[in-house]
Amino acid sequence: MLKILVFFLILQPIFAQKPLNSLNFEKEVGKSQRIWLVEIGAESKSALKSAKNLVGLVEFGLADAKLAAKFGAKNGDVLVFLDDKKKPKKVEEAANLDEFVLREIGDLVKLRAEGKSAPPKIQAPPKKWQMQYLKDADFEKTISPSKSSPKKIWFVLFFAPWCGHCKKFEPEFRKAAEKMAGKVEFAQVDCTQNQKTCGRFGVQGYPTVKFFGVGGTSDFEDYNGARDWQSVVEYTTAKFEKLLSKVEILEGVDQNLVQNACGEKALCVFSFLPHILDCDLKCRKEYLGVIEKVSEVFKGRNWAWIWNEGGAQPKLESTFEIGGFGYPALAIFSPKKLRFSTMRGSFSTESIKEFLTSIGSGKLKVDVVDEKKLDENGGFLKIETIQKWNENGGKDEL
Repeated sequence: MLKILVFFLILQPIFAQKPLNSLNFEKEVGKSQRIWLVEIGAESKSALKSAKNLVGLVEFGLADAKLAAKFGAKNGDVLVFLDDKKKPKKVEEAANLDEFVLREIGDLVKLRAEGKSAPPKIQAPPKKWQMQYLKDADFEKTISPSKSSPKKIWFVLFFAPWCGHCKKFEPEFRKAAEKMAGKVEFAQVDCTQNQKTCGRFGVQGYPTVKFFGVGGTSDFEDYNGARDWQSVVEYTTAKFEKLLSKVEILEGVDQNLVQNACGEKALCVFSFLPHILDCDLKCRKEYLGVIEKVSEVFKGRNWAWIWNEGGAQPKLESTFEIGGFGYPALAIFSPKKLRFSTMRGSFSTESIKEFLTSIGSGKLKVDVVDEKKLDENGGFLKIETIQKWNENGGKDEL
């Protein structure tokens, strides 16, 4: 009889609240596909204990004051997190929790059926990293994939099993590969078994390490750096950032952002786009697309890319003498020399490429920034603090 009672108790769902704060909320609730009832207040006086019929059907949480403030909640409030975990619903005062939640679930089912709502997607766990060993038969097609395949860059170790230096370097090579997983492909080739490939690339001693760029087997260079994982990571990171990383195009919303982005760069490229009322969302995205295409062309340069809505930074526009010829407009600025040049041509990919390619040719009209238009420290441009543009319609709060 006692065993049956214990078994029965084990099967009974038990009420328990998960402590939530700003550090664990995203992991526990934000990425969860389940419905959460979250209370603001002391666990000992929990109002959620009355929701006995919901135990096992929903998750229960207890939020701290800082997390509560994020959702505009106060002590004693109960929030329901459905599909959109950023917009919880507040349980009506004196409402029956069971009835309130079941009603919300019913409405949610209808919204999902109509395709108007969906739970957060669960990301697949990352694949476990494994070292790749290439052979004569697959080296070419692996390093030089088809045009439809994603671009990849490779760091390849050519070795011989009996080589002592290879054995010493291999753990460093492997550690660097693990650090760069997802960015740079690492592989090894046993030259005693794959003489055709090793001969093709002129391998004469061991270990030999070569870097293969996005051009595949026709785009390679020898690695002559130190044989420790830190040096390899530094080298491959630089290659990744130059060849594969996406150039960041920032909206110039305040002094710190722009100065941090531009301060150590050789040049800053500033674009000023038409007001959203003069150029709709599609139009703005097209202009941003132009900037993105051009930035990819000059990816290897030590440049920063900033954009603003026309009229949002009047002092900055005045500094670059933009005005009178409308938007979009573009200017380049040298933070070290405090010089600038403003493009007067059409805002197209080819025109901007031609303008930027002319840098240093003596063809561009270059002006010195007026000292009166620099910040109070005299070392950088004056940037006003503005609200960030939100493509969903409006401005984001800073």
